[in-house]
Amino acid sequence: MAELQRPLGNALREASDEASRQRIWRRIEDARVRRRGRRSAALPWLATGVLAAALSAAVLVPSARSPSGSESESMGAEAPGRPVPPTPAAAATASPKDAPPAPLTLADGRPIGTLRGPTAASDTAAPPPRRELLSDGSALLLEAGAQLEALESSGHQFVSALRAGRVVFDVRPGGPRRWSIETPLLRVEVVGTRFVVERSERAVRVAVERGAVLVRSPSFQDGVRRLEAGDAVEVRAPEAVPANPAAAAPGSWRRAAAAGAYDRAYGSLGPDGIGALTLRSESVQELLILADVARLSGHPAEAVPPLMRIVQRHRSSTQAALAAMTLGRLQLDQLAQPAVAASSFELALELGLPRSLRRACHLRLVEAHRKAGEPEAAARAERRARASFPDFAPAAASALP
Repeated sequence: MAELQRPLGNALREASDEASRQRIWRRIEDARVRRRGRRSAALPWLATGVLAAALSAAVLVPSARSPSGSESESMGAEAPGRPVPPTPAAAATASPKDAPPAPLTLADGRPIGTLRGPTAASDTAAPPPRRELLSDGSALLLEAGAQLEALESSGHQFVSALRAGRVVFDVRPGGPRRWSIETPLLRVEVVGTRFVVERSERAVRVAVERGAVLVRSPSFQDGVRRLEAGDAVEVRAPEAVPANPAAAAPGSWRRAAAAGAYDRAYGSLGPDGIGALTLRSESVQELLILADVARLSGHPAEAVPPLMRIVQRHRSSTQAALAAMTLGRLQLDQLAQPAVAASSFELALELGLPRSLRRACHLRLVEAHRKAGEPEAAARAERRARASFPDFAPAAASALP
């Protein structure tokens, strides 16, 4: 009786088809009929036979069936020694995770090149903006008359120039590359957000709808502003100023600067002279001299625009890194802007500062982070410096160059 009271449900659930289950139940029923006519001493033997039959059916019947469908696939995947070809998804997963991201393109794979908004007809309403989808999921909306030219596209950076009109930039957050939008009056830097840049004949306007951007312009006192959602800024080209003797004879201030008479050079240029020349000048050397005239004549804030113009418009110049470092020293020592100075020192290192100046730049970067109340950033800057200079040790501020 003990054998008959054991649960047979487990064995029955493992039977793989209806015929097997019916056969087992018929055997159990036959056993019950025979049990009524036999003595109780024979019952344990009968129970043992029934249990053995059930277990045999559970083991032998599934093995006799041929697998099909998903059962065949799962059996094949679990069979030892049988090679399983990788699926496309598995092959994609197996690709190196550290592979550099591909250059940014249009969604269909074509180079971005120059994008133009729709042409507006004079006798009709403005046409809807032209929408361009990019390979990273970002989107550009170019309004009528807009023109955007891609200057550089890589896995880590996308640089474009807004030649005309209004463009809405919807940059996918968390992307691998830094975006930069160049205009004659300002530069916008962003990683992922939604913002608008509009260029007219004499002004450029930036408005942020989501996230935050950095706007750099020589017209800003410290050279850079951070805009968040809802913020906007407009930079206008300076109005034409009447000619003055300094503008008519530019050599006068140059000669004074070459002689080290920076106060006299500043006086020859006049209070608006450095700003006006900065916006017109495309000479790196002239911009450096203008910065020297401003800072060495006691007008440090006016030295920022010419240095910023070098960094923004002449990044490939060998003087760009030096200009960035000079800008950082100016912001740290004379303008009391340590957080902004840290960004300038980091830019100087990024632009390829000569090794003879790199240790000094690392020292100033650590100092700037400390004065800005950023101990974690200062520690990271120290570790970065030791990668190039194993004996690097932050010095006291008075000992820094």
